[in-house]
Amino acid sequence: MPATADRKRPAVYKERDMKWTERDIPDQKGRVAVVTGANTGLGFETARAPAERGATVVLAVRDVENLTGVKFPV
Repeated sequence: MPATADRKRPAVYKERDMKWTERDIPDQKGRVAVVTGANTGLGFETARAPAERGATVVLAVRDVENLTGVKFPV
């Protein structure tokens, strides 16, 4: 066993430093985001955030008919 195995090392990141919110997303103008499953749920929310910050968002879905009602309030 290495000598460092029993030594306690401090955590590199504290839990509070690892929380990410939509407010942390910087300006996305000029960027392109491709999001799969973007017509519902988590995929929709994942696509909405960069769109609201100016990104061009490509919505990748399996069924285009389910995508027709998706609109982002930008």
